[in-house]
Amino acid sequence: MWLFNNRRYFTTGVLTRAQLTDFIRISWVNLGMNSEFLKYQVYDWSNGTPILLTADFVQLDPIEVKLSDIKIVTSGYGDSLDVKLYEVRLNIINKKNTIVNIFGISDTGIISEGNTVLYRQLVPLAYRDYNSSF
Repeated sequence: MWLFNNRRYFTTGVLTRAQLTDFIRISWVNLGMNSEFLKYQVYDWSNGTPILLTADFVQLDPIEVKLSDIKIVTSGYGDSLDVKLYEVRLNIINKKNTIVNIFGISDTGIISEGNTVLYRQLVPLAYRDYNSSF
């Protein structure tokens, strides 16, 4: 799709979940005058290989702020989730107008020290189109 050709790809790197972190919070800010389309992917690295937990698209209108909360710890009946190591990957079209920060937070909304990655700390990833010929 032509819309995604100019995207830039970023990662937090693999982070160790702080003990009181239950959610990953992604804060999105669009400072531009055009809508932005972004995608995030959250991977569980607890077993040494990346397992995709969730992926979603976010549309930001001009001068808009949004929050995305992703649960990484659950307990109770049935399946449980207890991510020890995680990574957030982002696809962003226009990085200069979009600010993305990632926080680890508790169930009560307290930000966990050490699970914060600010937009200037995101690591660029090289994109490779595996569908094209070599």
